[in-house]
Amino acid sequence: MKRKKVLQAEPVKTKKEGRVITVQEADEILILNMYQDRKLTDRYAMNTQTGEYEVYDPENGTWRIEKACVAATGDRYMYLYEIEAKIEYDPPGAEGLIKKKLNGGGWWGEGMHLLDNVESSYLRDKKEQKEERRLQRLRDLMDSVPGLPGDFKAWIRERNGKEYAFWDKEKKLYWCTACNGCHTAGALPGKHNEAATCPDSGKPVTIKRRTSSVEERMKVCLMQNVNEKMSVCRHFDVLVHWEKNWQNIRLSEAVRIMPQRNILKYACRIYYNQWNRDDIGCSWDRGNQGNRRTGSCYLYPGGIRECLQGTAYAVWIKVYEIMAAAGQKADYNGLMYAGTGGGRMPGLMEYLVKGRFRRMAEELSEKAWNILQWGVKCPVNMRGDTAKEVFGCDMQKVNRIRAADGGLLMVEWMQWSEQHGKKIPDETLSWLSGHKIRPQDLDGIPLSPQALMNYITRQKETTYKNMKEAQVLSQYADYLGMCRKLKKDMSDEMIYRPRELKRRHDEAVAELEKERIIEQMKENREAAEKREKELQERYPGAEENLHEIREIYQYTGEEYRVVVPEKLSEIILEGRALHHCAGSSERYFERIMNRETYIFFLRRTDAPDVPYYTLEVEPGGTIRQHRTMFDEETGIEEIRKFLRMWQQAVKKRLTHREKEAAKISAVKRQENLEELKQKNNTRVLKALMEDFMEAV
Repeated sequence: MKRKKVLQAEPVKTKKEGRVITVQEADEILILNMYQDRKLTDRYAMNTQTGEYEVYDPENGTWRIEKACVAATGDRYMYLYEIEAKIEYDPPGAEGLIKKKLNGGGWWGEGMHLLDNVESSYLRDKKEQKEERRLQRLRDLMDSVPGLPGDFKAWIRERNGKEYAFWDKEKKLYWCTACNGCHTAGALPGKHNEAATCPDSGKPVTIKRRTSSVEERMKVCLMQNVNEKMSVCRHFDVLVHWEKNWQNIRLSEAVRIMPQRNILKYACRIYYNQWNRDDIGCSWDRGNQGNRRTGSCYLYPGGIRECLQGTAYAVWIKVYEIMAAAGQKADYNGLMYAGTGGGRMPGLMEYLVKGRFRRMAEELSEKAWNILQWGVKCPVNMRGDTAKEVFGCDMQKVNRIRAADGGLLMVEWMQWSEQHGKKIPDETLSWLSGHKIRPQDLDGIPLSPQALMNYITRQKETTYKNMKEAQVLSQYADYLGMCRKLKKDMSDEMIYRPRELKRRHDEAVAELEKERIIEQMKENREAAEKREKELQERYPGAEENLHEIREIYQYTGEEYRVVVPEKLSEIILEGRALHHCAGSSERYFERIMNRETYIFFLRRTDAPDVPYYTLEVEPGGTIRQHRTMFDEETGIEEIRKFLRMWQQAVKKRLTHREKEAAKISAVKRQENLEELKQKNNTRVLKALMEDFMEAV
């Protein structure tokens, strides 16, 4: 904008009262002088050749970028037709000069409408130019990445290490991918999917008599230097295809992580391939609309030092070189992401790789971020100086872990064996690890690991054929818990080890339900209130927390309302009335005490005293669970609409303390979900995901 030319042009004055605009020109500059009761408030100037515009404040002597319609009224939300009705041009018809100056540009409209069209076109062009400059910088950056090493695909094939012999029925020959030759049936005896050895190359092959091709996916990472300012860690999704005597390796680059050497704000910059994994094509940007991921992969042994030297990740150079040379599969990006300093993690990873704890090294790399940043428990002691300190068990057990290539779960079982002085046979250990059963899953189980394996296996074969072993174990633990509630003789083997678990489990459920109904008939509000003092002593501060947050979360709508209970005994009565666990499980009271979650009641507005829905809510308004009678979901779609309105209302009331508590609650929620995933508790996970409503 040629500001000097605008200031040199003397404003055209007016004698009219109200909002008045006079129009003038200074060569290619169109000027609108804006008056309020004959006082000049603003001078709007537009370059009619470029569309550039600015507003000058004569009182303060300052310039700002603002549209003419806003400068004329000071209202950003007024419609253009309303603005035209509120202003007056002096002399009448002066807006004709606006049309005369701008019509040559091909724009349409008159007065403020015409100016708005020119302004919008100018802003759109500026935005497009800015975006094109950004994309060109991005293209130049991506073009600076070196090409792939000449042996990259050969290295992938070697790292994959799988070869096949495909049977040709017509020629009665095997086509071998290991030697690219043919062999007779006598040279490669065996059935479909059996292992054999190629007689020419000596490499192991898998016999394929029923299929003509095989595909397998894997991930690899390539580290390269780009220039003196940055390097790149390139993560690839790989599709390996075999058929007869031919093998093809297709690469789809997923993510480029670019470590910075002159670290100003970020240690690295991350770019994602915008195409999906199986699409042909590649374009890079910051957003991850293609949903590309890194994850556990193999690392190409070349270029590691050149890539990481001088970056925040230089601490990993030596360890990564060792891991790559050993063919170690790991989440290399996860290790980098876990912490630029690394702490004891690099040394521990080096020890595991050199000690041939391959599976453990991979699992540890996948959990590194959660361990270092969130303090998630890990059975491996990173601060240990000896093998015994690291694994928490004697060397005989450490050697068993190495021999079995055990992971973190096996370490937990070896520690359990050490603490309880009980040996776990290899078969049992393999079964426990294979079905992801952890030592804490045996809490309250009166059987040894070996006896438990035999019992669960037998129950699965007879009455729980469609369940996984971990699910059958959960049923067994549930049954034992009910027996204790029913005060049965837990020393009786017929009780703690029933022959027909499913039948006895269902009987216990029915018996508990019968007792509950009888108890409910006897109990009333007075009985619940008798427990009040006990609950107050056991969970101090819980009721005070509910009282403190009542003004934040209590809310009344046209059809529904959210009620914050005053006493813990009210939650007990609510759970009993709706027949769900909120009133019987004291973990909810503990969460209220710790401000992890709260229990609220959702009631109909016209029946505020009748239980309808129970909500488990995190600080901040995120809903973990919503349950009505017998954990059903009656009228849930209508309820969800109301809950969204409630969340928006709560958002405006949140205190700083509640916002901080919400962050902690979110972390604990993720830990709970991870534990459920490890136990393969898909039923509970599915229910939680269906109920989950994050406060936005």
